[in-house]
Amino acid sequence: MKPKTAAEEIFETEFSVTEAAERVLAGTKHTPEEWREHYATLARKYRGLLKQAVKITGIGDSTQNKLIRIQEELAAKNAELTEKNRALIRAQEALLRSQERAKTIFSAFTEALPGMVLDDRYRLDRKIGAGGYGAVYEATHLSLANLVAVKILQPRGGKVTSEELGRFKREGISACRIQHPNAVTVLDFGISTSGFAYLVMELLNGKTLSDEIRENGRLTPKRVATLLYPVCSVLAEAHAMGVIHRDIKPDNIFLHQSAGGEIVKVLDFGLAKLVGDSEVGGSRPAEITRGLIIGTPKYMPPERLSFLPYDGRSDVYSLGIVMYEMFAGQPPFSMINGDMAALMTAHLQNEPPPLRLFNPDVPEHVERLVMRTLQKLPAQRPTAQVLADELRSMRRG
Repeated sequence: MKPKTAAEEIFETEFSVTEAAERVLAGTKHTPEEWREHYATLARKYRGLLKQAVKITGIGDSTQNKLIRIQEELAAKNAELTEKNRALIRAQEALLRSQERAKTIFSAFTEALPGMVLDDRYRLDRKIGAGGYGAVYEATHLSLANLVAVKILQPRGGKVTSEELGRFKREGISACRIQHPNAVTVLDFGISTSGFAYLVMELLNGKTLSDEIRENGRLTPKRVATLLYPVCSVLAEAHAMGVIHRDIKPDNIFLHQSAGGEIVKVLDFGLAKLVGDSEVGGSRPAEITRGLIIGTPKYMPPERLSFLPYDGRSDVYSLGIVMYEMFAGQPPFSMINGDMAALMTAHLQNEPPPLRLFNPDVPEHVERLVMRTLQKLPAQRPTAQVLADELRSMRRG
């Protein structure tokens, strides 16, 4: 037989006391001794009932108080984490503002460089772009008389530090490790006699994905798959080699117009993290070093904004933001009125608006794929290879 609970025993006792009282009240003749005996029995049973009730009530109060204390502790911890998160975002925002000011100064300086010859080999002809810690020029290889692209490192402070040279050199090392037709080809690396660190790459002709989105707005699933499948293919190979790009965005996806047609090229592996390498070129590939945030906040995954460990799926999140932007004509999270803190908070806490809210023509299964890439937890995102397989099917369909 199943043992009775304390509550069941209390109810049974209460019923028996009530029945005894009713029998006493219904009786017509009772001696004083009988009344005293009935009263003593009732009092004894009520005292037992009271003791059990107090015991259970005490247990309940203790449990409830414990739960209240736990809730208060959790609320305090949550408030503490919220404040730390706000402080982190404020610090990141200040660093980014500082980097933007340095970029503006460097941009003005680089306007005066066309005509300069680096190491008697490369003549800088015209500036064609900037980003990823440097300015890019169309240049002439004087010995071979052919055109190349030369990237000049943007120094911080008054001179190029060994840390920056190490990061810049990693761009060449990382890019050279990835022999893929959709990755930009790196031809040379050096430091000029005048102190400029530079990287020589194949010269591309065409436009960036940013230009494509700006010109055409929302793109079709087939066009999105056609453009992003090569990017996923490059990333899958890079991740397999232990290289994470860390700055996937429309400006770093180039639509090169070759004699054989359009070729998608992934640019700027200068921010790449070589996973497992404690040092590369004498410089630690740290996420943030000496007040420098690596990457672009609009496309940065939550784990990197929080300085948590990350892997190749951080690139998948960034590519998911790009994919969302290609379908919707706008990213899921934007900086409004220069509010960088609100943008970072959105990446950390907010769910992206449903994609079909901006583009009802997107098939539901495509929307689900995009939303999978934007999961806050990296483990819930597909890998670059899985995403490449999905995009290959979409491209065929």
